[in-house]
Amino acid sequence: MIIEFECLLCNKPFACDVGSVTIDEQEMLPSFSNKIYCPFCCNEKGLDDLNLTELGQSQLTRAMNENSSSPSFAHHDHETDLPDGFDNWLTDIGDAYADAAESEEEDLFHLGPPVCLKRRGLTLTEEQREEVTEVAIGSYLATKEKHPGVMDNPLAAFTFSYLASHFALDLMTKEQVDIIMTVAEENLSQIQKYVDHLGH
Repeated sequence: MIIEFECLLCNKPFACDVGSVTIDEQEMLPSFSNKIYCPFCCNEKGLDDLNLTELGQSQLTRAMNENSSSPSFAHHDHETDLPDGFDNWLTDIGDAYADAAESEEEDLFHLGPPVCLKRRGLTLTEEQREEVTEVAIGSYLATKEKHPGVMDNPLAAFTFSYLASHFALDLMTKEQVDIIMTVAEENLSQIQKYVDHLGH
């Protein structure tokens, strides 16, 4: 499997044959059977040394789809611990979106941070809440500007803000957020059906 990365040391993109791709559902990170070497630095690279390019994200998504089955939505109570596995993450996102939809807020992406704090059982000072909101909403707006159209779906917009809040709280790494967001984007229609079912 060929995936394109960007080396954080030399800031150059390169394609690499990563071999087979698996996803660790505990760590929410991809694992490759081949080692990754940057041809410009001539060094072996770990995930912390790399970013996925836009093409690389598409390639990783395709690899994940080839290795995944249809998600199953089990009953998921409010839990302070992070969900375990992709299916539980999709359920958690659906439950969080349903929580946000109970408000009168027109743009639900604004509610990503407070819903995240509620579902993770965290109590912060006003200053800390503002900082988390600033990081999460800032990431959302930057992504919307860079990739017009991606956030037109209200569920996708909320999901990004919700997951970005976990990153702002140091509950997840950027790589983990990217993986879960990719899985969520591939299953937006299933998440929406789950949310609609909750409303009945």
